[in-house]
Amino acid sequence: MVQKSAVLLRNKDKVLPLPKNLRVLVIGEGGNDIGLQCGGWTITWQGEKGSITKGTTIYEGIKEVVEANGGAAHYWKNGILPMPTNVDVAVLVLAEDPYAEGKGDTKTMALRSSDVETINALKKKLPNIPVVAITISGRPVIITDYINDWHALIAAFVPGTEAGHGLADLLFGDVPFTGRLARSWPKEVSQEPINYDDPSYDPLYAFGYHA
Repeated sequence: MVQKSAVLLRNKDKVLPLPKNLRVLVIGEGGNDIGLQCGGWTITWQGEKGSITKGTTIYEGIKEVVEANGGAAHYWKNGILPMPTNVDVAVLVLAEDPYAEGKGDTKTMALRSSDVETINALKKKLPNIPVVAITISGRPVIITDYINDWHALIAAFVPGTEAGHGLADLLFGDVPFTGRLARSWPKEVSQEPINYDDPSYDPLYAFGYHA
């Protein structure tokens, strides 16, 4: 289910699939948090961060693959510890806080401020390495200002407990991307509601798109 629902939205210079022997930096709170992978309607109604149940985080899934093939994986959550810099590629995980129903209503569809800080820290510390961004969200989020800095972009939506193994299979080419967007992805929140038959239809990524 993880593999079939994830949508590849960008793959500049065919950076994906990644070689399995790379030194990979997984960065962002969502990269190593089961609760963020699961979202709402998981264990509790609204969901919550942290180790809410058994599963495999994105970092754990990547680490398992690269360490078995002579590579290495590092995880960086925020500014508390120095960011590892001796790496070949960064996997940037941008995750919404868990929510369900009206508790998740938003007027901005913006990334969390902590994820924006992570984006800026990565750009400052490692400006010259490829970045593979993964969004974990129950809807499109506004990313127009950032995508030109990313070589690849994957919309993983809310992939659940086994996102680590499922996404690792896609990242390293063991399984091909087959998912397509089930709704249009807007450039900015003012375009919402956005539908493919609107007279002024001009999304960031169109309904049914895949890279």
